[in-house]
Amino acid sequence: MAGCQPHGLLTQTHHAKKVGDNMSASVTIPIAGFKDVYDVPSVEKALQELSPTANEALRALYEKMLRLGGQRFTVKPSALPEMETLFEELPNFGEALEDIRKHLALCIDSDDSIELPPMLLLGEPGIGKTHFARKIAQLLGTGFGFVPMSSLTAGWVLSGASSQWKNAKPGKVFDTFLNGDYANPVIVVDELDKASSDGQYDPLGALYELLEVETSTRFVDEFVELPIDASGALWLATANDAARIPDPLLNRLSIYEIEAPDAAGSARIAATIYREIRSTHDWGRQFPESLSPLALEKLASLPPREMRRMVHSAFGNAKLAGRAMAAKIGNECIEQYIGDFPFKKLGSYTTARDPLVLAWVRAILDANRLGARRPKAPIFIYHAVADELLPMRETNVLVAGYCRAGVTVAYYQDPASDHNSLAVSGATLAVSFLGARFGGVRAPSTCGFPMIPAVVPRVV
Repeated sequence: MAGCQPHGLLTQTHHAKKVGDNMSASVTIPIAGFKDVYDVPSVEKALQELSPTANEALRALYEKMLRLGGQRFTVKPSALPEMETLFEELPNFGEALEDIRKHLALCIDSDDSIELPPMLLLGEPGIGKTHFARKIAQLLGTGFGFVPMSSLTAGWVLSGASSQWKNAKPGKVFDTFLNGDYANPVIVVDELDKASSDGQYDPLGALYELLEVETSTRFVDEFVELPIDASGALWLATANDAARIPDPLLNRLSIYEIEAPDAAGSARIAATIYREIRSTHDWGRQFPESLSPLALEKLASLPPREMRRMVHSAFGNAKLAGRAMAAKIGNECIEQYIGDFPFKKLGSYTTARDPLVLAWVRAILDANRLGARRPKAPIFIYHAVADELLPMRETNVLVAGYCRAGVTVAYYQDPASDHNSLAVSGATLAVSFLGARFGGVRAPSTCGFPMIPAVVPRVV
């Protein structure tokens, strides 16, 4: 059954408008009413009638039901939500998203709560079916229940087991309504085709009742033995093989065959997964906001489920690699770590693609930048005119700045050396300069003398 179902929804239009005045037009605020999912007096009566030898877990459950009360929120967006982002992020779910948008449109501007037809997402493993279901729950602003049918075999998965059995407990449906805040949660029955019977119980039996509005209003969990109103649940099932699902159940579901995304779609999904994982973890701020084109291409070649695993693994590997490199070079001189890490870029060992553009890195570099502070001691600077690694132009600017600030600078420009040769021969000059200072000789200054202009080294 599709469309809207009246549940006495109390719309918070005044509050929504007040909040919305400070928000962009694209924001949709969930409006809420209340609905009793179970009758509290009936719970009180059942608790009173329990025998002294009754299951203690059942007694504790009745007490919890009384403590929490039977009233839950029913929610829906206050306006038709912006769904273009979902179409972009989930390109292979376009048909399902379009139908959801149509059903949402029916309930907007009315006092009816939202009702979606039970949906079956049929497709290969790992293409994002469960991720899609979570996105729909977020879109609607409601709760989320998850039932993994592949790992369970008994019929009590959905409907609970009798309290007469040892270790019995309520089913997933009752648990979602009791412990959640919503009377219209999204409930996902994952891998519906993997459910198997042990001969005594039918794990899918409860679904025949739950997928019909008329019977789901008084659904009885076998452990609780009291009816709950589960008619507000929004059902999404996933499966790989429709042939393994009974026809009577298929007839109750709207089936959507989900294909694997194309290359462009895979790239969008990969980028979305990366952003989601990064933004939902505090450590994510240490990593770049987006993937490099090469990393995105590699990630997009995987199914969405594998993408998620790969991204988590890559984050961990990057962190470990960066720490290992930092620990190693922390005790090495420049000659050593140049040999240990040849042809490597700084960005290969940092979580940011270019760490030199990060604000906190720039602040440290600026605070320690040559020329940022006026030295109190005399300075000896030497530079090869044809230096092939460090532009002499920058050194000329530095020396000129020091001279303007009144610093005593002896600037030696060697017209015959290159970077490496002057690094050796210039050391002798530097030692002589220091020796003269310790000997009490006044430091010479070249400030006021013309400097040799920078030249471009000739490459043969």
